[in-house]
Amino acid sequence: MTSNHAFILLYPECEKVRLVGPSRCSGRVELYHNDHWGTVCDDQWGTANADVACRELNCGTAIEAKRGAFFGEGKDDIWLDNVQCTGSEPSILKCQHRPFGDNNCGHGEDAGVICLGKTYLKHLRIMNGSNRCNGRVEIFHDGRWKRVCSSDWGKEQGDVLCQELNCGTPATPTEELNFGSATNLVGVKATCYGNESSIALCRIQEFKENCLDASIVCTNSKPIRLMNGTNRCSGRVEVFYDGQWGTVCDDRWGLQEATVTCREMNCGSALRVKYKAYFGRGSDQVWLDDLQCRGSEKSLSDCPHRAFGEHDCDHSEDAGVVCSECEKVRLVGPSRCSGRVELYHNDRWGTVCDDQWGTANADVACRELNCGTAIEAKRGAFFGEGKDDIWLDDVQCTGSEPSILKCQHRPFGDNNCGHGEDAGVICLDSKPIRLMNGTNQCSGRVEVFYDGQWGTVCDDRWGLQEATVTCREMNCGSALRVKYKAYFGRGSDQVWLDDLQCRGSEKSLSDCPHRAFGEHDCDHSEDAGVVCSGNPPLRLVNGTNRCSGRLEVLHDGLWGTVCDDEWDIRDAQVVCRALDCGSPQAAKAGAFFGQGTEAIWLDDVNCIGNETSLLHCQHSTLGESNCGHAEDAGVVCSATIRLLNGTDQCSGRVQLSHGEHWSSAHNANWGMNEATVVCREMGCGDPAKVSGSFGQSSETRGYKVSCSGRENSLSQCTLRESTRTGQDHVEDATVQCSGNVKLTDGPNRCAGRVEYYDKGRWGPVCGELWDLNDATVVCRQLDCGRPDKITSATEFGQGSGQTWIDQIECGSLESTMAECPQSKFQDRTCNATSIAGVICTGSLEVRLANSMDECSGRVEVRHGEAWQTVCDADWTLRKAQAACDVLQCGTAVQIPGNAHFGQGSGSVVEATQIRLVDGTGQCSGRVEVFYKGLWGTVCDDEWQLPSADVVCRQLGCGHAVSSPMNAHFGRGTGPIWMDNVECTGQETAITHCMHNGFGKNNCGHGEDAGVICLVNFSHKGSYLCEYQKKLPNQVIYYPQGNPADLSVTVRLETPSISLSSPHAMAVYTPDTISVSQAPTRSSSVVSGVVVGLVVLLLLLVVGYLVWRRRSRGAGTVVQFSNSFGGTITKDIDERSNRTFDERGRSTQVKEHSQGLKDKGVEAEADNPVERDPEDLAGRVCYEFEPLVLS
Repeated sequence: MTSNHAFILLYPECEKVRLVGPSRCSGRVELYHNDHWGTVCDDQWGTANADVACRELNCGTAIEAKRGAFFGEGKDDIWLDNVQCTGSEPSILKCQHRPFGDNNCGHGEDAGVICLGKTYLKHLRIMNGSNRCNGRVEIFHDGRWKRVCSSDWGKEQGDVLCQELNCGTPATPTEELNFGSATNLVGVKATCYGNESSIALCRIQEFKENCLDASIVCTNSKPIRLMNGTNRCSGRVEVFYDGQWGTVCDDRWGLQEATVTCREMNCGSALRVKYKAYFGRGSDQVWLDDLQCRGSEKSLSDCPHRAFGEHDCDHSEDAGVVCSECEKVRLVGPSRCSGRVELYHNDRWGTVCDDQWGTANADVACRELNCGTAIEAKRGAFFGEGKDDIWLDDVQCTGSEPSILKCQHRPFGDNNCGHGEDAGVICLDSKPIRLMNGTNQCSGRVEVFYDGQWGTVCDDRWGLQEATVTCREMNCGSALRVKYKAYFGRGSDQVWLDDLQCRGSEKSLSDCPHRAFGEHDCDHSEDAGVVCSGNPPLRLVNGTNRCSGRLEVLHDGLWGTVCDDEWDIRDAQVVCRALDCGSPQAAKAGAFFGQGTEAIWLDDVNCIGNETSLLHCQHSTLGESNCGHAEDAGVVCSATIRLLNGTDQCSGRVQLSHGEHWSSAHNANWGMNEATVVCREMGCGDPAKVSGSFGQSSETRGYKVSCSGRENSLSQCTLRESTRTGQDHVEDATVQCSGNVKLTDGPNRCAGRVEYYDKGRWGPVCGELWDLNDATVVCRQLDCGRPDKITSATEFGQGSGQTWIDQIECGSLESTMAECPQSKFQDRTCNATSIAGVICTGSLEVRLANSMDECSGRVEVRHGEAWQTVCDADWTLRKAQAACDVLQCGTAVQIPGNAHFGQGSGSVVEATQIRLVDGTGQCSGRVEVFYKGLWGTVCDDEWQLPSADVVCRQLGCGHAVSSPMNAHFGRGTGPIWMDNVECTGQETAITHCMHNGFGKNNCGHGEDAGVICLVNFSHKGSYLCEYQKKLPNQVIYYPQGNPADLSVTVRLETPSISLSSPHAMAVYTPDTISVSQAPTRSSSVVSGVVVGLVVLLLLLVVGYLVWRRRSRGAGTVVQFSNSFGGTITKDIDERSNRTFDERGRSTQVKEHSQGLKDKGVEAEADNPVERDPEDLAGRVCYEFEPLVLS
C-alpha cells in the first residue's frame, strides 16, 4: 500500500530574523529593520531567548545561547537590547526589549545561538548513533514510529536525510557500523529523487517482508566547538553528545587529530597541538579518549576512539588546538579599531610598510575588521614601531577587496623598509580618544578626534567623573589621578572640548554634556590629563612602598597573583611602567613578598619589555596555571628614579620623580658623584660612564643635581630647577653602571670570583650550593656566553666584604642574578673557604661570532682584551675541531670560508693557535702550540732567533730579542708537538717553518723552547767601571773613570744609543793587562790608557751592535739598573742564554767574554750587583754577540 504525506511548513511572512554563521541554524542573530540588518545585544540573552529564535527560524530547539560576539562582530546598527523572552513567543520581536536602536552595547556583545535543527524533525529520529548525525533511521508514519529498511536505501536518500539533519552530506564509513535493529517496529521503504527538502516528502511504502534497518552517517556527524581560545579557530576541543558538551582527553592527541578538528571547524590546517588543558580546564563530561585519526577523516567522530564517556582522564588533560584560519589581521593600538596594522604569517605577527599606504588600503583594513570605514591612514609608525618581520610592502588596494591580503603587494617579507615606516589606521568605529605624552597608553594628556583632527580637552570642570569616563573609554581601568594645567605638556592645534559635565556612567566622553566642539575659553596651558589604573588594574602588595611587592591583578572583580614561571626583568619592566614606578630593579620569584590568597590569574608571562600592559605580553589563559602561591611573582621598582632608552636596566637617560611629575636630570655639573648615587639607588653597582647617547627629552625643564656621592637616593641630593636653551649646550644627564654582578681576580672580565652588589656594597657569593644553573645566569647577565667551568673553592681568592648571598637557587632561565631566589643558611653561615667562581666561554681563547647559536660562526681568537679573526688560508676541519673542543661544541662538520659569517674587525691571524706560558707577560714565555685539542711544547733543537721572531710577530708582540732554550721558562706538560723548527724569519706562522711534523721529536721537556719579545723599550742609567789586579800578596784596585750616562731607546727598526760623561776620564794604568778572545788565546798587552778607552769603546760598541744585530743569535744579555754602581764582570762558564733569568729581576751589565788575564791574575768584580725588583721596565734592552776585546 502506498500513501503520500505532505508536511505543512510555517515560515515568517517575510524574513525578519536571520543567523549569520557557519550554518543556517547557528550564528549571530540579526534583525531586519528600517531597510537594513542589525544585531542583538547579549544583555539578558539566555536560553529562553535562543529557543524563540530557533523556533522562529524552523531550527528546532536551542542547543546553546552564545554571547560576546561568539560568531564574530556585526556592523552598523544594534537594533535590540535587553531582550527578555518567556520562551513561548512566536518571534523574538514579540519578546520584551528596549526600543529599536536604544542600547548601551558595542558589537563585541553581539548575541548568537546554536539550534538543534528544523521543527519537522519531530517526524524523524536517528537512533543508537554516537550523535545526532549518525545512527539507525526511524520516521513517524501513520501515527506511529517505524523503522526505515535498507532496501533501495542509497545516496539519494542519504543526501536528503543529511541535509534535513543539517549534518552536511553522506559519508561512506570505512568499516561496517552496527547501530542495532528494531525488529519490533514495522518497516518502511523510502524512495527519493535527492532534491527533496525532507525525507517526509519522499515516497514512503510499508515493507511487508523482513528487512535490515537503514542507517546514516553524515559528514558533520558531531557538533564540535573550540573554547577559551583567542578566536573561534583556537581553543579547548569540545564535542556535543547526549544533549551535553564535553571535552576530549589528550591521550594519543596529536597532529592528525588536530588536522581533522580544524577541517571540521572550517578553520584551515592545524598550526599547533595543545595538551594539559592549555586553554583551561573544561567541566562536566570527558566524552572522547584515545582518538586515533589518520588525518583524512571528515569529522573527529569518524576517528577510532573509546566509547563515549569511557576514559581514564580528568580535565587537566583536556586537548586543544590552534588552527591556521585564526585571526589574520589586527590593529595594535589604543582600541580595537585603531592602531598599527599587523598580519599573521608563517606562525608569527608582522607589520605593513607605509610605502603606497593610503585611504583605500585603510578602508579595506577597517572593513575587514568590522570597524566601518577609515578616518585616517597613518604612516611613520604613528602607533609605535613593531618588531620582528615586516610582512607587506607597496600595498595597493582599490578599496573593494574583502581583505588587505587580496590587494596588490610585494611577496611576503620582501620590503625595503624599517619599523619606523609601519603603517596604521584609524577607523570610524574606533574610539576617537587618546592619551598623549604619558608614561604608558593609560596616562597622558586627553585628546579627542573631531572633524579629521586631534584636539585637547580644557580642564575647566575637569574632575574624577570625567577622568573615570575617559579611562573606561580607553579600556584602562579606573581613574587614579586627575591632572590639570597641561601636566603632560601642552598640546597643539585645536581645543575641542570645554566645560565637560559627566555623571561617570557614560560610555564615551562625547556622551557627556559639553560646549559645542571647538567652543571654549582656554588655551593649551589648561589641557586636561589623567592617570588610569591600566588594563588589567595592577597593584604591588606587601612591599616596602607602593612600587615594590607581590604583584596582583584585578580580574572578574577579584585580585589574584601571577605565577613566577618564566618571570624575569622584562616582565618587571612592563609592571613598573604601568604603575608609573620608574625602572625595574628586580623581578622576584618564590613568593618573596609572601604568599597571596584567592586566584592565580596569570602564568607563563613572557614580555619583550616594551609592552604597555601585562596582558599584551604572551601568557597562558587567565585563571589557568600549574602553580601554587609559593610561586607568586614580585617586583621591585625604583619608585623615584628611572633610566630611559638604555641598553639594559642599568643604563640610560636619567629622570627623577619630583612633585608627582617625571623630570629629566640635566648634565650641568653632572659627574661621578651623581652617577654613583644613581647606580647605588638602582642597585646597579658602580658607575662606568657618565655620558652616552640615549636620546633627549622634548621637555626643556628639568633639574640640576648636585651630590656628594654618599647619598642613598638622588632625592637626597640638592635639586635646582633648570630650563635648558638652545645656546647653553645643556642636555639630559646619562649614566652607565657596571651592573650588580661582576667577576673579579680572573684573567679577564668573563672569569673570576663572583661578586654581587647589594645595599650599596660588593660582596662574594657563597659557593656551597653554587651550581651550573647559577653560573649560567651570571655569564648571561655579563654577556660572557655560557659557563665553561665553575669553581666553589678559593681559586680566585676570597675577596673582601660580606658574603651577601648565602644560598642562591637560579633556574638557569633568569636574565639577571637578582631574579634568582636568595636566602640565608639556617642556623649557620657559609664556609669561608667556599666562594663561588666561574669561567665563562667569553673568557676562552676562541669564540664564534655573528651566528644564531653557540656552535657556529666566525672564528675569533683572543689576544689580551682584543679579538682577532682567523685567515681562511690553510683552514681545515682539523683546526676547526680544536675550536670546537675548546668550546665544547662536539665535532666540527663544516668550515665555511670567504667571510661566510660576515667580516670581522681588527687584525687577521693565521689559523694555528700559539701561546707563551709562564713568562712575565703575554710576550714572553715557553712556546706552546694547540693541536688536536691539546696544548704542547716546541723542542729547542735548531731553535734560533729567526724562529722566535716568527712567534713574536704571530702573537702581535713585535720582534724577538731572545730565544731561550733548555726549558728556561720551566718544563711544560703534555705532548711535544714540534721539533727541529727552522724558520727564515719571514714566515707568517711557526707552522709554516720547516719542522719534523707534528708529534715527531726526540726530546724531553727539559728542552722546551722559549721566546722573549720586545715591542718598545726606553731606559737611562749611570754606570761606573772598576778593575782590580790580583798579585801574589795583594789586590790592587784600579778606578777606571768617572760615571758615564747611558741612554738606550729601542723602537723596532730605529734604535738610538748615546753615551756621555760629565768629566774628563781619569785613567790609572796597571803594568800589564790582557784580554782573551777565546779560552786558549791571549791578547797583547796594552797601556793603561788603552784600558780606559776600551771601557768607553765597549759601551759604544754595545750601541752599534744593538742596532745591527737584530736577527742574529747571541750569547750576551744587557741589563740595567736604576741604581748607581753596576759593574762589568767576567764569567767564563756563562756561554748561553741560560744566564738570563727574566724572573730574577737582575739589574746589571754582563759581558760574555773571557775575563782579563795576566799570568794568573784574574780581573774580578768587586762591587756586588744591586738588584731592584721594582725596575721592571728597564731590565732588558737588546741581545748582541759576545764582545771580543783585543
